[in-house]
Amino acid sequence: MNSTINITFPASFENLSLYKKERIYEIINKLHSSKLILGVLWGGSLSYKNDPSSKADVDLFCLVKNADEYIEILKNEWRNDKEISMVLSHGYFPWTGELYGIYFKGDNDFGIDICLISLNKASTFFWEPNGHILWDEGSIINDSRKTQQENPQYTNQPFLKSNPFSLSVVTAKKIEKNLARVHLWNALELLSILRKYVMQIIRIYEIRDTQFLGRVNRDIEEVFSSEMNKSFIETIATYDVKDIAIRTTKLLLMLDSFLIYFDKNKEGDIQEWVKDEIENEIEKLKLYISSNA
Repeated sequence: MNSTINITFPASFENLSLYKKERIYEIINKLHSSKLILGVLWGGSLSYKNDPSSKADVDLFCLVKNADEYIEILKNEWRNDKEISMVLSHGYFPWTGELYGIYFKGDNDFGIDICLISLNKASTFFWEPNGHILWDEGSIINDSRKTQQENPQYTNQPFLKSNPFSLSVVTAKKIEKNLARVHLWNALELLSILRKYVMQIIRIYEIRDTQFLGRVNRDIEEVFSSEMNKSFIETIATYDVKDIAIRTTKLLLMLDSFLIYFDKNKEGDIQEWVKDEIENEIEKLKLYISSNA
């Protein structure tokens, strides 16, 4: 692997296979040689976890002058690389910008995510606090991240909803409505959303784990007790009206037990409404649980 660029990689780089190292180096070299790319931050777990057994993909957050122009390069030029099997668009997300997955012929379990963040969004984009900056022309990424962290409103959880208690109630109401219509796939999806809101409350207030990057179910086993994990296992439902109602009720009872954290939450002024609505939804769900249909 010949070196043509002077970049310091995260410590995890040394634990990767030779094939992965070569592919990473080739991709970074492509990015570094482009006049459109102003800087790259290596994010995700590989940027700060030195785990030799990690199966994580590489996340490269690229500050780009013109995202549309670079997308054309990705689509038309990168696919000609002899080791790249696919350049796949995943769409646009606030926490990634335009996201493209790069997959390889020699290791179909390994991928590199290319996240394109336009220059005009650099100051507001969430640059991961644990991310490793590979290069940064004009210190735009570093300065943007520093400014964000100095802001009193800064949070390591930019994707969390600020009102998980009331959103939990609204979601439970939607679950019950979908049960009434026998729209069970919708109900199952909403049950997953409700589970995440309850997880969020537990991570922030119960175990005070505030370092996760938005996805509350990420690495959950590392912070939740075995008892708590078991409680969440019991909220996973099958495609069945009664079972969904039972699991939803379990989540609502968990939510009710965490109302003590209202004094630390900005939703304190609606505490009585939330408590009443939890009781109302549990009563409605009992009808599905007791039904023989």
